[in-house]
Amino acid sequence: MDMKERSYYQSWKLVFFCIISTFFNQAFSDGCVLNFTYPYQPTGECIGKQKKFAIWDGIHTTICCRNVLNTMTKALAFRAHNAVNDNIFMEENLWRDCTGSFPIQNTVSAEACGFGDLFNGSAGCSSFSLVDIQDELAYNEALESCSNFNTSFVDECTKCAGSLLRARDHLLEQFSANAQDDYQRRMCGIATIVSVAAAKFDDRNLIDDFYKCLPIFDDFDSVVKALVSILIASVTLTLVLLLVKYVTKRKPRSAVVQPKQSAAWSSLYRFSKTEIENAMNYSSERKFLGRGSAGRVYKGKDNVLTWERRVKILRDCALGLRYLHHYIDGCIVHRDIKLTNILLTDHLEPKLSDFGLAKMLGMEESKVFTDVRGTIGYMDPEYMTNAKLTCASDIYSFGIVILQLLSGQKVIELDLDARDQLTRKAKDVSLGRRPLSDFEDPRLNGNVNRTDFGSILEVAVLCVAKSSKGRPTIDVVFDELDKAWKNTAAEMV
Repeated sequence: MDMKERSYYQSWKLVFFCIISTFFNQAFSDGCVLNFTYPYQPTGECIGKQKKFAIWDGIHTTICCRNVLNTMTKALAFRAHNAVNDNIFMEENLWRDCTGSFPIQNTVSAEACGFGDLFNGSAGCSSFSLVDIQDELAYNEALESCSNFNTSFVDECTKCAGSLLRARDHLLEQFSANAQDDYQRRMCGIATIVSVAAAKFDDRNLIDDFYKCLPIFDDFDSVVKALVSILIASVTLTLVLLLVKYVTKRKPRSAVVQPKQSAAWSSLYRFSKTEIENAMNYSSERKFLGRGSAGRVYKGKDNVLTWERRVKILRDCALGLRYLHHYIDGCIVHRDIKLTNILLTDHLEPKLSDFGLAKMLGMEESKVFTDVRGTIGYMDPEYMTNAKLTCASDIYSFGIVILQLLSGQKVIELDLDARDQLTRKAKDVSLGRRPLSDFEDPRLNGNVNRTDFGSILEVAVLCVAKSSKGRPTIDVVFDELDKAWKNTAAEMV
């Protein structure tokens, strides 16, 4: 994308944002005094049964309602930013006017999500303004720590999170609130986030990064459970290895021990070394994982794919996807494009697999409305929101795959937050806000063709546009990847 096209794209993006903001302000103009500069964006996260988990260090809510809380706190921050002498939270009657259903997704509201009590006077930390804390050391440390996410996002986010917790605890002490009271801690935590966001509201990129950082607080209990599970698994594996070693010492290496019952083991079954090795595929070079319609699947030896191999895999996958989208009877939408559905042969040739969710669009159809199916992290946001399936839905998923192969981010880590962070970083690099090296897989040690890397990244950024109308066709994607592969092949020769 050249500078002229990029400027055109940004202009239309600004127009679209203004239209949406105007729509929200008009929708709430009858009662709500908040200006939704960051409008609520409906998502597929609100579809189906919602499970609760902890966000922001102790607020129990759902993924759907976290989006609501983000929107409402940003609106409060914007209000506080433009009226410094006003309180962080509004009076109860004004807040009640803003807790109704959102116009675009009317089944969702602040009241339904349990945020109806975020008003002035509801708790100790709800009755202060920015003027009250602007000279506080803990607050200013939080402002400083949460002002630079452009170097190392993870490190800066960790610093920011720590400073926010300290600022919250300081508010609890200042207002003599009970630190063990979940409600008081929740209100002080929200107040801290709103006050920090209010001070930085002029920088939209910083606000976006700030809210991208907040999921670092999410569901700490699950991390503890995961660590406990790993510990248990490690102890179990150690016991198995000790058992194998004990059995090996007791019997000659050349002897094959027959399965039998032993009185010495209190009627427990004694496994032979041969049985254990067979169960672990110990003597096999390849570990058989299962069988599908495409054939047998084996575990892959963890080799780092070279730049040349990654370009070839992307190019061949685009070729397969182009065949599907130009099928003789219409466009076949795969609906589940992701890294784990791209299998590699012994020679690392890619095969697109798992067509269980595939959907045919007839020659006269540009879209169909169907049930939302796929894998979170790869799903088209437009499809998740309104169940409208198009060929461009596959383009979005393939764009995420491209970004993963360029950056080396693991598929198991790609939830919605990780996806948004990945696409955000890609856009910043593509627009020149961050250096290209920030997006390179460090395991490649810089062994990439930077020109081709940049062109592939720009195509991927277009692929992950939130609107299907802004995404390229598979023909455009294939042409760019084919050019990159030809350049790479020429260099190899």
